[in-house]
Amino acid sequence: MNEQDIKYLEHKSLKDVPGFKAAIQLRLKDGRPVFLGLRDDALSVFTDEGRQYFFDLEGRPWRLSTLNYTLHRGLSHYGLRLRKRPKERGGGYDRERLSDEELAEFCKELWQAGRDILDAIENTHPENIRFTKPGYDTAVGEIKPVIEKITKYSPEQIRQERERFESVYQPIPVLPPDHYRAFVLQVTEGCSFNTCTFCSLYRGIPFRVCSVEEFDEHIKNALAFHGEALRQRSTIFLGQANAISVPQNRLVELMKRIPEQVILSPAEERPVKPKWTRGKRLHFTGIGAFIDGFTGLKKTADDYRELWELGLDRVYLGVESGSEEILEWIKKPAQPDQMLETIARLKEAGVATDIILLVGIGGKEYERKHVEASIKFIEESPLTNGDRVYLSEVVEYSDAPYYQRMEHDRIPRLTEVEMKKQLEVFWDTVKKRKLQPVPYRIDPFVY
Repeated sequence: MNEQDIKYLEHKSLKDVPGFKAAIQLRLKDGRPVFLGLRDDALSVFTDEGRQYFFDLEGRPWRLSTLNYTLHRGLSHYGLRLRKRPKERGGGYDRERLSDEELAEFCKELWQAGRDILDAIENTHPENIRFTKPGYDTAVGEIKPVIEKITKYSPEQIRQERERFESVYQPIPVLPPDHYRAFVLQVTEGCSFNTCTFCSLYRGIPFRVCSVEEFDEHIKNALAFHGEALRQRSTIFLGQANAISVPQNRLVELMKRIPEQVILSPAEERPVKPKWTRGKRLHFTGIGAFIDGFTGLKKTADDYRELWELGLDRVYLGVESGSEEILEWIKKPAQPDQMLETIARLKEAGVATDIILLVGIGGKEYERKHVEASIKFIEESPLTNGDRVYLSEVVEYSDAPYYQRMEHDRIPRLTEVEMKKQLEVFWDTVKKRKLQPVPYRIDPFVY
């Protein structure tokens, strides 16, 4: 454009960054330069102040990034702030929920940016736009329609998205990290047992299974709600919780409805790389879901093979602890040997299986039993290369029985140093088994 190119990561001109199928750099009315980059699944806006705005292809505000923090808005119209955690605290990010006021300011800033950009595009002569990719007509022709969508999401309009989301979905309180951007489809509501003392995610939601007619309508409504933004999502996740607990014949009937409205990778070609879906609205690599060791034994390896052929390619089993005593204490209706057998059947069927362990569960009273039994569980499990072990610090919800029991029994919590040490022990054990350890923070989360 001129002597002042906007930089990516503080050193590289955005003009040289691959991945944008269309791009423009121009000046706003007040003289500030902006760079617009359109990818297959989103629009990125970069400013010379180091602020980066991201919008989905429906024009909805999605993310605001600065050098110090990132603000994220979910489809449910709830927001998160992520700040980098120092290396001495383990790295990663600290996450906190945005207040409604903070979220409103975030959305207003991105909406105003869209208005300013549209004004600049419409009032800047092509000769004064010194950089366009691949050319002026193509770049403006592809980018301007997305900017026009952005300007329609006024602060009032974007607030209404929460109600629209709730007309399509029951709450989505948690997903596995590799499904944070999944296309969620809910075949169930609530949790099939809902007894775990540490979990309050589905309290007050009676468990039920959708009818085929309800599920058909749900898929249609979910597709319409996501719209073009569905191009950001490469997997499907079955919710609400423990969808695999649905009786086999009913679950098969429900899952057969999915490929009638979307495109799943053929069983004989799985696994496929995410690029198979890139830029395609209705292509998905496979289906994920939570499972538990209690109801998991109600299905045979042949049952799981049937689900795999229908698209199920990865499941997530909340083991929590390898100690039978701790599982009884937290009222988890499964025993270690049941969960090991469930994993064996899944692996026999070819379904990738990830497990979740809670770091710090039971505090200091159960620390030794938890570590020793969980290590034994990892070492004895039939998990194979490519499977993951999610290590999740226990979250004490104040309205959950776990918190109340810890308080009543005066069980000391692990200190931050002790939590880190336990995490490192599990991490090393997982690595020695040639599995993939993954940190997993479930709260706060927004979809």
